[in-house]
Amino acid sequence: MRETKFRQPIWMDGKFAYWHYWGFVKRGEFTGPGYHAEKALEESQQFTGRRDSKRTEEFPKGQEIYAGDKVVLKNNWMQIQKMELIGEVIYGCAAYGIKVEQVCIWDKYNVPSPEMNDIYWFLNIVDKDIEVIGTIHDKEVSNEKN
Repeated sequence: MRETKFRQPIWMDGKFAYWHYWGFVKRGEFTGPGYHAEKALEESQQFTGRRDSKRTEEFPKGQEIYAGDKVVLKNNWMQIQKMELIGEVIYGCAAYGIKVEQVCIWDKYNVPSPEMNDIYWFLNIVDKDIEVIGTIHDKEVSNEKN
Protein backbone atom coordinates (compact mmCIF):
# COMPACT_ATOMS: atom_id res chain seq x y z
CA MET A 1 0.00 0.00 0.00
CA ARG A 2 1.25 3.46 -0.92
CA GLU A 3 2.15 5.88 1.86
CA THR A 4 -0.40 8.68 2.21
CA LYS A 5 1.69 11.72 2.89
CA PHE A 6 2.05 15.29 1.80
CA ARG A 7 4.59 18.09 1.90
CA GLN A 8 3.48 21.61 2.68
CA PRO A 9 5.59 24.64 1.81
CA ILE A 10 6.34 26.79 4.86
CA TRP A 11 6.69 30.49 4.08
CA MET A 12 8.59 33.04 6.16
CA ASP A 13 8.44 36.74 5.35
CA GLY A 14 6.64 35.88 2.10
CA LYS A 15 9.42 33.55 0.90
CA PHE A 16 9.63 29.76 0.69
CA ALA A 17 11.61 28.48 3.72
CA TYR A 18 11.27 24.68 3.92
CA TRP A 19 8.93 21.69 3.55
CA HIS A 20 6.75 20.34 6.37
CA TYR A 21 5.93 16.66 5.77
CA TRP A 22 2.58 15.47 7.10
CA GLY A 23 0.16 12.56 6.82
CA PHE A 24 1.05 8.99 7.69
CA VAL A 25 4.80 9.56 7.51
CA LYS A 26 6.05 7.29 10.32
CA ARG A 27 4.94 3.70 10.98
CA GLY A 28 1.23 4.42 10.66
CA GLU A 29 1.28 7.43 13.00
CA PHE A 30 -0.52 10.52 11.73
CA THR A 31 1.34 13.82 11.73
CA GLY A 32 -0.77 16.94 11.20
CA PRO A 33 -0.17 19.77 8.76
CA GLY A 34 1.95 22.78 9.68
CA TYR A 35 0.57 26.22 10.42
CA HIS A 36 -2.63 27.42 8.73
CA ALA A 37 -4.19 23.97 8.66
CA GLU A 38 -7.16 25.33 6.68
CA LYS A 39 -4.81 26.03 3.73
CA ALA A 40 -2.78 22.82 4.12
CA LEU A 41 -4.57 20.76 1.46
CA GLU A 42 -4.64 23.68 -0.95
CA GLU A 43 -0.88 24.30 -0.68
CA SER A 44 0.36 20.75 -0.07
CA GLN A 45 1.66 18.33 -2.64
CA GLN A 46 0.90 14.62 -2.39
CA PHE A 47 3.49 11.86 -2.54
CA THR A 48 3.02 9.84 -5.74
CA GLY A 49 4.22 6.58 -4.21
CA ARG A 50 7.22 6.52 -6.55
CA ARG A 51 10.90 7.34 -6.19
CA ASP A 52 13.32 8.57 -8.80
CA SER A 53 16.28 6.72 -10.29
CA LYS A 54 19.05 8.58 -8.41
CA ARG A 55 20.65 6.66 -5.56
CA THR A 56 22.65 8.88 -3.22
CA GLU A 57 23.77 8.78 0.37
CA GLU A 58 20.92 11.13 1.24
CA PHE A 59 18.36 9.10 -0.78
CA PRO A 60 19.56 5.46 -0.90
CA LYS A 61 16.16 4.29 -2.28
CA GLY A 62 15.79 7.29 -4.60
CA GLN A 63 14.21 10.66 -3.94
CA GLU A 64 10.46 10.67 -3.29
CA ILE A 65 8.43 12.14 -6.15
CA TYR A 66 5.64 14.60 -5.26
CA ALA A 67 3.06 16.37 -7.40
CA GLY A 68 4.66 19.66 -8.42
CA ASP A 69 8.20 18.27 -8.77
CA LYS A 70 10.23 19.12 -11.84
CA VAL A 71 11.58 15.92 -13.40
CA VAL A 72 13.58 14.59 -16.33
CA LEU A 73 12.09 11.57 -18.08
CA LYS A 74 14.61 9.59 -20.15
CA ASN A 75 15.10 6.08 -21.42
CA ASN A 76 18.88 5.59 -21.38
CA TRP A 77 18.39 1.84 -21.06
CA MET A 78 16.92 1.60 -24.58
CA GLN A 79 19.45 0.73 -27.29
CA ILE A 80 17.91 2.37 -30.35
CA GLN A 81 15.14 4.79 -29.41
CA LYS A 82 16.24 7.69 -27.21
CA MET A 83 14.22 10.37 -25.47
CA GLU A 84 14.66 12.98 -22.79
CA LEU A 85 11.81 15.20 -21.64
CA ILE A 86 11.55 17.78 -18.87
CA GLY A 87 8.25 18.38 -17.16
CA GLU A 88 6.21 18.83 -14.00
CA VAL A 89 4.55 16.01 -12.07
CA ILE A 90 0.79 16.56 -12.07
CA TYR A 91 -2.32 14.80 -10.80
CA GLY A 92 -5.34 14.46 -13.07
CA CYS A 93 -7.88 11.89 -14.21
CA ALA A 94 -7.24 9.96 -10.97
CA ALA A 95 -3.58 9.35 -11.89
CA TYR A 96 -0.16 11.00 -11.75
CA GLY A 97 1.71 12.02 -14.87
CA ILE A 98 4.38 14.29 -16.28
CA LYS A 99 3.26 17.41 -18.13
CA VAL A 100 5.86 18.04 -20.85
CA GLU A 101 7.62 21.43 -20.68
CA GLN A 102 10.63 20.72 -22.92
CA VAL A 103 11.69 17.99 -25.36
CA CYS A 104 15.49 17.59 -25.18
CA ILE A 105 15.94 14.35 -27.18
CA TRP A 106 13.47 12.43 -29.36
CA ASP A 107 15.36 10.05 -31.64
CA LYS A 108 14.31 7.09 -33.82
CA TYR A 109 10.66 6.94 -32.74
CA ASN A 110 7.96 6.22 -35.32
CA VAL A 111 5.63 8.75 -33.74
CA PRO A 112 5.91 12.55 -33.63
CA SER A 113 7.66 14.08 -30.64
CA PRO A 114 5.40 15.23 -27.82
CA GLU A 115 4.04 18.75 -27.75
CA MET A 116 4.23 21.19 -24.87
CA ASN A 117 1.67 20.31 -22.19
CA ASP A 118 1.25 16.69 -23.41
CA ILE A 119 1.03 14.30 -20.47
CA TYR A 120 2.89 11.03 -19.94
CA TRP A 121 0.97 9.04 -17.32
CA PHE A 122 2.94 7.20 -14.63
CA LEU A 123 1.36 3.87 -15.51
CA ASN A 124 3.35 4.00 -18.77
CA ILE A 125 6.65 5.01 -17.15
CA VAL A 126 9.32 2.81 -15.58
CA ASP A 127 10.74 4.15 -12.28
CA LYS A 128 14.31 4.04 -13.59
CA ASP A 129 13.33 6.60 -16.24
CA ILE A 130 12.52 9.48 -13.82
CA GLU A 131 14.92 11.85 -12.08
CA VAL A 132 13.81 14.72 -9.82
CA ILE A 133 15.59 17.95 -10.76
CA GLY A 134 13.66 20.42 -8.59
CA THR A 135 10.36 21.59 -7.16
CA ILE A 136 7.94 24.32 -8.13
CA HIS A 137 9.46 26.49 -5.39
CA ASP A 138 13.07 26.26 -6.61
CA LYS A 139 12.62 29.47 -8.59
CA GLU A 140 11.66 31.32 -5.39
CA VAL A 141 14.69 29.82 -3.58
CA SER A 142 17.13 30.73 -6.38
CA ASN A 143 15.67 34.26 -6.60
CA GLU A 144 16.27 34.77 -2.88
CA LYS A 145 19.96 33.92 -3.33
CA ASN A 146 20.41 36.48 -6.12
